[in-house]
Amino acid sequence: MSTTASSSNKSFLARVLARRSTDSTSKYEKDQPNGPLGLTTLYEPDGKVAADLIFVHGLNGGSRSTWSKAGNGAFWPYDWLSRDDAFHDVRTHTFGYSSGLTHESILDIHDFASNLLAHINHCPIIMSNADVSSLRIVI
Repeated sequence: MSTTASSSNKSFLARVLARRSTDSTSKYEKDQPNGPLGLTTLYEPDGKVAADLIFVHGLNGGSRSTWSKAGNGAFWPYDWLSRDDAFHDVRTHTFGYSSGLTHESILDIHDFASNLLAHINHCPIIMSNADVSSLRIVI
């Protein structure tokens, strides 16, 4: 590993750890342990948006619980990522869906994916200032 890459990694880690909050100050209520369903915007940049980043959890996860550290409540996509200079122009979202394996459902992964696409297509925040040729979404 080169010295530049090593110092770059340390710099990134140092920035993240320096800004780390031990208790979450986010607006997402702790009475929803898995987080809200649907598309939720976490961070909106002040200026031009370079991309939309959507966090999608896996099976038995949640839009908040998957991305949170148990115990201290830190919700890193909101509490840390929004403060990182590398992401200052990236709008961040979570997408929650009912993913429990323990309950029967007629919905499958295709239904969840279709629901996510519908939320993206009907989200005024994402679609209001985007033309199709410049739309950048990372899921």
